[in-house]
Amino acid sequence: MIGALFKAFSQFGERRSRRILIWVFLISLGIAGGLIAVVSVVLTNLDLLDIGWLDSFIDALGVLAAVFVAWLLFPVIAVMIAYMYTDPIAEAVEARYYPNLPPAKPETVWHYAKAGIRFEIVALALNILILPLAIIPFVNVIYPFIFLAMNGYLFGRELFEIVAPRRMSFAQTRTLRRRHRIKLLLAGALIAGMFMVPIFNLIAPVVATAFMVHVFHGLAPRGDGWGEPAEPAGERPSIAGARAIAEKR
Repeated sequence: MIGALFKAFSQFGERRSRRILIWVFLISLGIAGGLIAVVSVVLTNLDLLDIGWLDSFIDALGVLAAVFVAWLLFPVIAVMIAYMYTDPIAEAVEARYYPNLPPAKPETVWHYAKAGIRFEIVALALNILILPLAIIPFVNVIYPFIFLAMNGYLFGRELFEIVAPRRMSFAQTRTLRRRHRIKLLLAGALIAGMFMVPIFNLIAPVVATAFMVHVFHGLAPRGDGWGEPAEPAGERPSIAGARAIAEKR
């Protein structure tokens, strides 16, 4: 898994991947800035106590609070960016590390949109639910662990289920995910940890997607036809064969 993480980082030494990285950085920056701006404007226009200096103090705290809330909720919102760039990122990773794979079967935009909306509703609701724990004395000590465990499950499951169907059916994807649920939980926790690092979290959606592509290829069964097109043997290299070549790189 650590090897998959290093490969994900090294991916962005390529010009094609750097271009995606720059776009994602700019989109992430815009989303984070917009979220902070909206919350700040709302808090600034609330005269809670009608005492000038005290309201100004609360407004200042409100800006800091907006930054803090945006930082905590950004990972969930940023996953939508991963949906937008799943195919370009996966194609770039596979072209470099798994060059002999048969063509993938990318999902439709509608599929990604439905999956993204479902994930956003669930993930936002759960993250907002645990948000008060971050400011409760003593309890806030364990908040990072709760955050990593919960989002580790969410990210591990969701990113795997947007990457894997490019190479196998949804039924096979779910079976494989359940078989390796602990590994995917750990992978998801690593991804959630990326999103906790300020500035770096702006490019985390791209790194996380590239990382999950490597995780998928490390977990998918070898030599049993999973994810391979129904074509006569010998016409195209198998996924197992492509992986064997990639491991020697």
